[in-house]
Amino acid sequence: DIQSGSIKIDGTDISNITQNSLRRSIGVVPQDTVLFNKDVLYNIRYGRVSATDREVENAARTAEMHDRINTFPEGYKTIVGERGLKLSGGEKQRVAIARTLLKAPTVVLLDEATSAL
Repeated sequence: DIQSGSIKIDGTDISNITQNSLRRSIGVVPQDTVLFNKDVLYNIRYGRVSATDREVENAARTAEMHDRINTFPEGYKTIVGERGLKLSGGEKQRVAIARTLLKAPTVVLLDEATSAL
């Protein structure tokens, strides 16, 4: 709990919001992206597991990663390797951005998420 002051989102004090609601409203793109040893589709869809393939592709387009993904040997089905080892730093960051955009949060926090772009 805070001792003084407040943090507001769209004029609403976050102390009046449930923690679950707040977590759903915020998306974070970390500097050091966590990727799974699965395909690109899975790694982006992790942002919202109920998303359709088309929604995943739209998020990748918005993150300017779709065209690059289509150059991979198996496109969206290409395995990225443990912690995204097979991707460049910029590609990993764009996958993380797409993942966060797919979640469609009200607030997006970028922790040096564009340092390798």
